Amino acid sequence: VKLLEVGSIPLPAARYAVRLFGCSGGIFVGCRGEEASVFLLDSKGINISASMERKVENSMNNAGVKYVDGEALQFPQKFGQCMEYYLRHVAHIVEEETKNAKNLIIRLVSDQSIESKALADLFSMLNLNYIICTPEELSVRRGRFDLTVRLSRFGEKLIIYDEDLNPLDRNTVNLLMNYISIKQQKGDKYVVAEFSAPEAVEEIARTNSGAVVRTKSGTRALVEEIVKHEGLEDDLPVGRMSMYYDGLMFSACLISFLAQEGKSLERILAQLPEFHFSEGEAVCPWRMRGSVMSALANLSTDAAPGQGVRIAHKYGWSLIIPDAKRSIFKIYSEGFSSEYANELTDIYVKKISEIQQNRQENKS
Repeated sequence: VKLLEVGSIPLPAARYAVRLFGCSGGIFVGCRGEEASVFLLDSKGINISASMERKVENSMNNAGVKYVDGEALQFPQKFGQCMEYYLRHVAHIVEEETKNAKNLIIRLVSDQSIESKALADLFSMLNLNYIICTPEELSVRRGRFDLTVRLSRFGEKLIIYDEDLNPLDRNTVNLLMNYISIKQQKGDKYVVAEFSAPEAVEEIARTNSGAVVRTKSGTRALVEEIVKHEGLEDDLPVGRMSMYYDGLMFSACLISFLAQEGKSLERILAQLPEFHFSEGEAVCPWRMRGSVMSALANLSTDAAPGQGVRIAHKYGWSLIIPDAKRSIFKIYSEGFSSEYANELTDIYVKKISEIQQNRQENKS
């Protein structure tokens, strides 16, 4: 068994490394303080499925499983330039468009993490005009900035701040991503969105003569769809569309788009379709999931979305999806107003609780 150590890099760079070196898989360990998260990647740099994760966990607790003898493992071969290779690949994709971005003033919120350093290195590689501030300095270091951003933990998401220095919500960021993605595509255009995404994404696709590819929730389903559609010549999971799961690529595409359009972020956001969305959670023991899903399915007159149960209403809809790792249901609702969307979510949080209570009473 040959091992390759690529050092401390963000998760998107680890995905890149797996395919760059033709590895059979990869292990990414991310730490924050005393917390550690482990991601197991397949040969395409995609997270293994939740069911496969459970199989791995169960096998590790099985005393009958035989492990590879330590002598069969070669000493890890180190490659310390993976981060540079990855950043140069990202920079190369947008370098022509970002030549017009020199007038943009960017504020990078840094917590001194590996992800923050990687984003700063990318900005330097693209010769962008940026300053770095800490999260604590964000509220006091005022001034005119065209863009204020930071990378999420592990680097998969880009956190974007509005002019009042409030982070944009997840759905707005995803809608912005879809808007930029379809505007920068040539030929057959498409955007990728989870089944739970607001229907505003359909409007973006329709007005730009494109299509929407819907996926299940989770990074694995998203990356699988992107890799399948990208068709990159070098077979690497890093093209423009990787912005959906790569905060560094999204930052590069966002900056190049602002430069090309010659518009502020606020003006771009104002061009996005309006939507009213609500999210909630309902606790449900694992043993009762099946009966709850069956009861909810009886309420649905909508076509099966491919994941969970979708229930249509006159002025909106709700989608209820069982969480793959936690004993909860996630509820997503969209309506003609924020109040109506919130009301739909509350209805199904209560409904799930009522179904469980009725099942328990029937058993007793």
